[in-house]
Parts: sequence; structure tokens; C-alpha cells
Amino acid sequence: MGKVQLQFHSKFILRTPLNSFQSDIDGSLFKESLYLASSSFYYEYEKHLLNPIDNNKRSDKIETSLYKYKTRAKNRCTPFGLFAAVCVGDWKNTTNILFDSDQKKGLIRNTRLDTDVLCTLALEISKMPSVRQYLKYYPNTSLYSIGSSYRYVECNIKNNKRFHSISKVDRTVYLTYILEASENGLTITDISKLLICDDVTEGDALAFIEELIDSQIIVSEIEPSTTGLNFFDVILTYLHKIKSRINDTTLNELTSALDEINNKLKALDENISNPITFYRYIFDRLKMVLPNLNEVNLFQTDLFKRPIHATLDSSIQESIEKALQFLVKICPPTENTTLQGFKQRFYDRFYDAEVPLLLALDNETGIGYPERDNTGINRLIEDINFPKQGNTSNKIEWGKLQTVLHELLLEAVTEKKKIVKINYDDFKEVDYSGDTLPSTFSVLFKILDPITNKIEMSSAGGNSAANLLSRFSMTNETLNTILKDIVVYEEEVFSGKILAEIVHLPENRTGNILARPSLRKYEIPFLAKSHVDEEYKINMKDLFLRLSGNRLVLFDKRLNKEIIPKLSNAHNYKFNSLPVYHFLCDLQTQYFDRENITFPWGVLSNLFEFLPRIEFDNVILSPAIWQIAEADINKLKDKLNTYQDKVNAFFDIKSRIGLPDRFLIVDGDNELLIDCKNQVSLKTFLELIKGRTSIALNEFLFDNNSSCVKDTDNKCFTNEFISTVFNQSHLKNNLNERLPENFSTPKKIFNLGSEWLFYKIYCGVKTADFVLTRSIKSIVEKLFSQDLIDKWFFIRYSDPEPHLRLRLHIKNTLRIGEVLKVMNDEMNSLTEQNLVSRLITDTYFREIERYGDTSIDHVEQLFFYDSEFICEILARLTLPDSDQKRWQIGLLSINTLLNDFGFDLEQKYDLIESLRVKFFKEHKGDKRLKINIDTKYRKLKVGIENVLKDQFQNQKGFQFIRPLLDQRSKLNFLSIEQICDLERAKKLNVDVADLLASIMHMNLDRLFMSKNRANELLVYELLSRHYKSKLLLEKRLTLEKLTIN
Repeated sequence: MGKVQLQFHSKFILRTPLNSFQSDIDGSLFKESLYLASSSFYYEYEKHLLNPIDNNKRSDKIETSLYKYKTRAKNRCTPFGLFAAVCVGDWKNTTNILFDSDQKKGLIRNTRLDTDVLCTLALEISKMPSVRQYLKYYPNTSLYSIGSSYRYVECNIKNNKRFHSISKVDRTVYLTYILEASENGLTITDISKLLICDDVTEGDALAFIEELIDSQIIVSEIEPSTTGLNFFDVILTYLHKIKSRINDTTLNELTSALDEINNKLKALDENISNPITFYRYIFDRLKMVLPNLNEVNLFQTDLFKRPIHATLDSSIQESIEKALQFLVKICPPTENTTLQGFKQRFYDRFYDAEVPLLLALDNETGIGYPERDNTGINRLIEDINFPKQGNTSNKIEWGKLQTVLHELLLEAVTEKKKIVKINYDDFKEVDYSGDTLPSTFSVLFKILDPITNKIEMSSAGGNSAANLLSRFSMTNETLNTILKDIVVYEEEVFSGKILAEIVHLPENRTGNILARPSLRKYEIPFLAKSHVDEEYKINMKDLFLRLSGNRLVLFDKRLNKEIIPKLSNAHNYKFNSLPVYHFLCDLQTQYFDRENITFPWGVLSNLFEFLPRIEFDNVILSPAIWQIAEADINKLKDKLNTYQDKVNAFFDIKSRIGLPDRFLIVDGDNELLIDCKNQVSLKTFLELIKGRTSIALNEFLFDNNSSCVKDTDNKCFTNEFISTVFNQSHLKNNLNERLPENFSTPKKIFNLGSEWLFYKIYCGVKTADFVLTRSIKSIVEKLFSQDLIDKWFFIRYSDPEPHLRLRLHIKNTLRIGEVLKVMNDEMNSLTEQNLVSRLITDTYFREIERYGDTSIDHVEQLFFYDSEFICEILARLTLPDSDQKRWQIGLLSINTLLNDFGFDLEQKYDLIESLRVKFFKEHKGDKRLKINIDTKYRKLKVGIENVLKDQFQNQKGFQFIRPLLDQRSKLNFLSIEQICDLERAKKLNVDVADLLASIMHMNLDRLFMSKNRANELLVYELLSRHYKSKLLLEKRLTLEKLTIN
């Protein structure tokens, strides 16, 4: 396949530690960094300095903790308080990065209150009577209606953590009235005026409203937000607005105290370093407002560096792009199994129906997400984190990629290579190429040598390039500009759809990494406040879900647009999230199958003690990695061994496995540099492995003598760059599907007692033919003769048990009892004979989105005629050659349907070929499968041609087929003509080729007893080859005629 078309943004982001690598970390700024990271450790450390602890164990713990902080301050680039900083640079012709060694000239700070403090503050303020009466209240954004009740998510704070639970309340006239009236916000006074009447006093109304507020059915306008302005500024704005309207002493004092705190926070950022007493003063002022507040996690600080120069050689882009193209080729796509499982459950439950999103995700009435759990509330165990239950299979996937990597590793072990250079020739047999990367994504890399432009590419991916930048763009205009470029490009890729930012606060403290500007025009608020205008808020109650092919389509009925949710931050939403939030975040991954691209060691990383460094050209794709085995770790943590024994044991291991003096302990995004020549570092390492059974150690690649980042004192810094990449292949491909002009649909849900009666008849796959030809055929004939039904159809299905789905259209629902009696009389006999295991009536969800709201009646008519046709066919099939006849009938039946719809040869080929490709991919088609099918086609080619030319009619047992097909075509004519009329009038809400594909699929589903989709693949494979052969023959004959003329 072709290369992915990529383009780099003109700017990059550089992250560096606050201090140079060779710095001696100490001083007031470092102490301030400690306080902001952990005030408790800061006080313990200060106490230790004044009065050293005699307890060696406690002293060692302080020493090792201090080492971690000091190492972070000069090695780790990930921003964290005052330990590391961010700056922006430009891609130019040369690499030149220089900072001023005078930190007063080069550093910019941004300090704010922790979101946990702000959420607590907002909650307390909202309870103040003087404030409460002036606040506007809105319906809880999670609220939805089911039956005679409303359900919503209620949030309770316990031990500074948010606990969410589903609550339910009766849907009364008064409550519905309030919820509808407060859509755009109402004060308590406004709501009470709506309720007061002869039967409801003002006191009754106010008590009712207070109950609604306390139970969170309606929520105030100072709910926490994760987008837009700093939440503290939002709180102050509301307070000043209320203060201007009333004179309340408590409110005045509160506002003055918070204004002073805000000014003190700004004053902190006017200095590079501040005494801790400044923070203590702010804490004391906060205690006056929040008496139960502890001096823990009070502040958040971001640090920016102002460079003298910050440019990178643009040729580095070429190296990155080559490495990316190579990784795309060798990295297998990753499937979101959670989302895929949901799609299957959604189809099983709702088919292609449009379903309210909150109903679909409801654990009791819907199907839940990520997996259904309807076991109710268990107070005893609700705060216990049990291991996840699931498939514990240790099955190892082993294919061509693993074979190639395994051979490379064996060669490295044999030849004692620590560096393995790879190229395309090594991976000739591996090719996962495609353009299914995100529309925008980030590449993280480190420059190891600015002269040779040698780099380490740490990772690439993310559902959006905005994820790693948004948190720092609140106060940095240059970063904000890059974000706007990203958003504009993503909207261009998905033009015609609405990209809406997900606004949700899972935990109070999580808000620190979720906070970002309002990036997109539209937002989806869920248990959080959105500050965009009302018309651009996507309300949960307006969101509906349907399945289109293998893609879930989320759309807003108010806006009549498809919605693509976007989460533009680095939150790990998959961990312990609410179903709606988790689902919306997962939904954005549908348009790519490689969210993160790294070197694919996979299972091999656990099978080898040493993984060599992998280099592609001048790019390091994976550093060398050493695995310390459990037996070796046990030696290092044996309580019977002295500390020196453990040190000696470690150096023996180090020598045996070839571990260098400096290496990194890496845990996800966390890394710690260990220097074996530093005794405190070594002690820290031995302390860290106590609770482990295995550990992986990465090589440390930074060379202090060849750093590209320096200051004016020529001191060197470690570096990590983030480059924004645009996937231009997405612009060239059509990622937009046409949606119906109007989502309003005819009736689609038919319960027992309505005009459609739906039965599930559970029986064996072979027995199903007997049931169809003997029982169902007899039943429908009797129902027609008694004028009880006017059409019917069936399909074969598994859930996973095989069964027949029978749908009967009743002419007069008042006579449904007669229909039930006819069915029961016949089915009781089959049940007694153990031919049918059970009979179930169910709700018929009409697949309107699949077949079109204007054409659904015509399609059901076609299903009726096809079901009659298949029953007649099955009744005439005789053993032992029935299987042989089925595929031949399948070919002829599909060809006839294509003729019925007026498709010419080229149109036939195009449609069948597209279906062939789809089904081949579904069956994970590879070279071996293709060869098998090619062989089968060559063997059957003459027979296929005879079947499609009707030259088999004289064969015994085949004479009945053509008359039955002709009869079906004659009956189909009017319905097909009406469908085509709708298309010509542009009133058909589905593509006619897609509609025909679904009709053909159902035809083959009825025909084949089992393995229906595999049989369907073969039918398309054989037909595609036949049509292609005929097209080539026609072209050749045309050329010959032209040559003769």
C-alpha cells in the first residue's frame, strides 16, 4: 500500500528539566519545588536539616526520596511543578537551542489553586444562602427519562474523592415542568414562581426546589468546568456579580479574602523563587474560608522557558517521517476490543435502530459500557478494587512479525550484539501499511547528537495532537495558536460533522490535567459546566446512537448532525471512568487503528533477558532493555543479606548481563535515572525493587558532551521534543458519510400486540430447514387462508445459539389471539418432539437506518417474496447434493437480484467486488486464503459459467429453479420500481447499492444452513472473478472490433 501523507507543523515544543544535567541541585528554588510537589516531605526534610534523625531507616528514606526529586530536577523532561519547563521553537535550517543561565531572565511561572481546592470552594459557596438565591440552576447533564421515572448520576464526595451512583426519581408533572423550564437556567425565585398556585404555597415550592438541588437533579451555574477560563476566575466573577446586587457582610468578607488570595497567587509568579511563608500565608487565608482544609495539594504550577534561540534542523523531519512510515508497515493495527464488543451487543439488542445514547449505556435497560454490570449497589464492597475478571488465556499470537523479530534477537544473542540496525529488507514479509493513523498526532523524540542528527523516537500517536499541548496553553498564546491550527485541520478533515469537546470532571484533582481553553465551537458537558453559548452545547438528551456498517454513529437530533466527540487532553480515561465518559472517549478512536506507534516487541519482551537497541537509519526506535529475573531480584531483597551483600550481588548480576553504570527504571511515563557510581542512587535502586518480582531497565542515551540544549554558561540539558503531525491522507480519503436529511423515522419498535409479531424459534441448524419447509410453510399458508396476515419473512441467527427469527405482519391486531393459537398448536408439536428447544416472542426493532425510512416497507415486501422463494427452494432440495446445489442457487439468486435492480455488468462487478473485499477482510484474509479461493474458482469456473447462463436447467433436480426465480422477480418488480423512484426523486435515505447489498446478504443468510458469512464470502469471491472475467472478455472483443474496423 502507499505511504501515509504526513505534514509537520512549523513549530515544535521542547520540554527540559529546570536544571542542567551537571548541576548541583540545591537552593531556595529547589526547596520551593519540593513544597509544591509534597508539602509533607518538604517539612520532614526541613526538620531533618535542622535536627538530623538518629533512626537510620527513616534517614535513609528521606535521603532516597530527596535523590528522586534531585534527579528529576536535572534529568526528567516531563513537566511537573517547578521541576521541568516547556518552550516553543521553530523548524528552520539549523539546530540552535540556547537558554539564559540567569533564570530570572528565562523563566515564566503560572501558579494557581489546585482544582480540588477550587471544587471544594465552589461547593461551599453554592450552599451560602446569600449566594444560592442568585445562582441559576440547570438540569443535571446526565439526566434522562426511562418509563415513568428520571435517572441521573449523583456525585458524592467522600475522603476528597468523587463517588458516582445512579439515582432515580419519579417523573411527575411538576418535575418535568421545572426541568423543561430551566434548560437555559433559572434562579430559585424564578422556579418557585412557576410552582406557586392555589395548591402549592411559596414554602412548599421552596422546600421542593431545595430538595431538587440537594439531590442534584438540578445543579448550579458554578459547577466545576474543565474548559474555558480558570475556574477560580469563574468563581470570583460570580461572587462579584452577586456582591454588586446585595450588601451581605459574609459575602463581602469572602469576596475580599478570595480577591486577596488571587492577588497573592499572581504575586508569586512575579518572582522566580518565593519563600514558603508566602504559600503559608495563602493557606492561612484559605483556612478562614475552608476550615477543614489541609496543607496538601494546594497549588499547581506550570513553568515555561523563554529561549534566546530555539530552532531545529528541518532535515530531522525527514528522519522522523521515514521512521514513522517504517513503523506503520511493521506495527500491527490495534483493535479497541471494548468498543467492538459493544457494537456486537448493540446490534444484537437494537439492530440498526436509533437509540438514545443514555438509554443504550444504561446498565439495566440498555447494554452498559464497557461491560454490562447490573448486579446493583453493594455497599460492603463498593470501595474494594478487585482484580478485573476476564479472559485469562495465555495464548501467544505468533505471525510473520514475531518470526522476523525472533530471528533478529537470536542473531543478536549469538553474536552478542547490543545494537541491531534494521531496514525494510529485514521485514519483507511483514506489511501492515495503511493510512489509518489519527488525523493529527504527536511525535515525541530526543536529539542525542545535533551534528549527526541522531535521535531517539520515544513514541508517536494520540487521538489528537492537541492532547499533550492543551494543559499548558491556558496562559501561553503561542501554544494556543498551535492548538487552533490542530482544531481547524481536524474540522476540515471531518467537514460536515460536528467535532465536540467532551467536558467532564471525573475527580477533583484530575481537573489539573484536564483544564484547557475552549478549543472547539461545540462542547458535550457531562457532570461539568460548559461555558460556550447555549446553542453550541450538545445536550445528552439530544444524542442518539445507531450502527452503520461497523461504525457507531452518534448524532444530535436537535442539530440533525453527526457528532464526533473529542477529548483534547492527556487523561487516561479508561481507568475507573463513568460509562458515558468512557464511551464518548472511545468513540473518537473509530477513525484510526493505530493510536500509539512504538517498536512492536510485544510478547518477545518477556521472553528474552536482553533486548538490543534497535536503530533504523539514524533513528533509535527502541533503547536496549535488560530484564532482571525474579531469582536475581530475590537475592537483592533477601532480608538475611546485609546491605553490602546486596550491593555485591547486584554488581555480580550487572557484570553478568552487561548492564552499564547508568540506566533508567521506567514505569509508564515515569523514569528514574540510576547511577551505580553514586551510593545514594544505588541505595535508591535497591529500595525500589523490594516490592517487585521483575523489573525492566532501559539504557540511558543522553550524552552530556553532545547535547543540543545548552545555556549561556555552556551547561547541557536533557531534552524531549514534541512535534505536531497532520495526516494528510485523511483529507484525500472520504471520512464523511452522507446522513439522512431528517432523522425522524416511521414506527420502528413493535412489541407483542402490535402489527408485527416476532418469534425466535431455537433449533439446530439442520433442523431449521425442516422447521421452515414443514412447519412454518404450513403455518403461513394457514394464516393467509384465514386472512390473518398479509406478509411475513424469516432470517437465520445465532445469539450465540442458532435459531430462526420469524416475523408475521398481522392485518388486524384484534385477531392476534388467533395467530398465536395457530403458532402455538404447530410449535407445541415440535417442542414435544425435541425439534425446537424453546419458542420466544420478542420486540421487533425495525432496521430503518439500514433500509431507509422511506423504503423500509418496500424492503420488507422484498423479504416476504424472498422468504417464500427460499422455502420453496428448500422444500425441493434433496440429499446428498443439497450443499452443492445451495451455492449454485446462491450465485444465480444474487445475479438475478442484480438484474432485478437493473445493474449492468460493470455495476455488478463494482458492488460484488466491494463486498468481496469487505468479507475477505472480516475473515482476516491472507495470501493462503486467496490461493485457496483462486484454486477453487479454477476448479468450478466452467460450472459457474453454466449456472449463470442457465445451462443447467436440464440437470436432474434443477428444473424448478428458474421458474421460482422468475416468479420472485415478477413479484419484486413493483417494490424495486418504487425504491428506484425514491432514488430518482432524491428521497431515498440510503445508497441504493448499500440497500441491495443488505437485501443480497439476507437472501444468502436464508439460503445457507450454517457458516453463513463464510459461505457469503465464497459467493462474492466466485461472482467477482466471474464478472471480472466477463468484463475483460468484453474489452478484448471491443478492441478486436476496433482493430478490424
